[in-house]
Amino acid sequence: MIAVVVVTRNRMQLLQRCVGAVLGQTRPPGLVVVVDNASADATPTLFQEGPFAADPRIDFLRLPDNSGGAGGFHAGMARALARGAQWVWVMDDDACPDADALAALLAVGPRPDAIYGAAVLADEGDAGELVWPVQPLDGGSPGQTALRNADLPWLPVPTANVPFLGLLVHRDLIERIGLPDAEFFLSGDDAEFCARARARGGAVFVVPAAVIRHPPVPRLCLRIGARVVCVLRLAPWRRYYDVRNRLIIARRYFGVRLWTEALPGTLLRWLLTLILQPNRLAQSRAYVKGIRDGLAGRTGRLWPPP
Repeated sequence: MIAVVVVTRNRMQLLQRCVGAVLGQTRPPGLVVVVDNASADATPTLFQEGPFAADPRIDFLRLPDNSGGAGGFHAGMARALARGAQWVWVMDDDACPDADALAALLAVGPRPDAIYGAAVLADEGDAGELVWPVQPLDGGSPGQTALRNADLPWLPVPTANVPFLGLLVHRDLIERIGLPDAEFFLSGDDAEFCARARARGGAVFVVPAAVIRHPPVPRLCLRIGARVVCVLRLAPWRRYYDVRNRLIIARRYFGVRLWTEALPGTLLRWLLTLILQPNRLAQSRAYVKGIRDGLAGRTGRLWPPP
């Protein structure tokens, strides 16, 4: 059985679009686990009396507290495995998969020891722009960061990580490496999950034929040789988790590259943030706290959202 896990919080309209697209797949899933991170809006009504109340494929799981995206994916994937899923396809509530996205992922003959991700394209403006750029590891243009889906070969592309936006993984690999780290709370939990899989002999691929639509993400990108360094426009509390968790991943898996690549990259993103966003003092405080806690390996919900 294929199970879909969707994590949501306070985005009822986006969630309704996402779940509708999931249920409308040409290769429909057998189970859809919707994890509600203690939403304060009317999200539960969609599944109690609204359009999805009578669908037997939906398992609505409401958490008592906001556990962040990381905690939501941890809980949702655990629920999917407990319900007997062999493959788990995960995404945030702002994802909108094309009707053939799941079929395209399955068409490549996915291996149980690998992770497969969809190409995440902007649902507004430039339809071919990758919301999350892809850096191939080999094949195609190794080391050349792709900013458009057309820049990728039309076959699975080996890469370091793919986001929790159309990520497909087999239960065998989850049982071998463990669930997403709930202590990340928010940001980077998908990158850590992929890094852990690769560190234990797994592989990660992006499948350009499988397309997820997603709202554009405001960002500033700087190309350095073949690589592209991007900084997102984030509120300071979100910036903290982005900075901290990037460094925790590097601390766990990158060895000396924590100091030669990850930390210098963080300092460059700090500079780009000061160019991109006006609240420079608050952003700088987030960077300082994120760098300190990241290098110390501190996880958990240490900067509550507003």
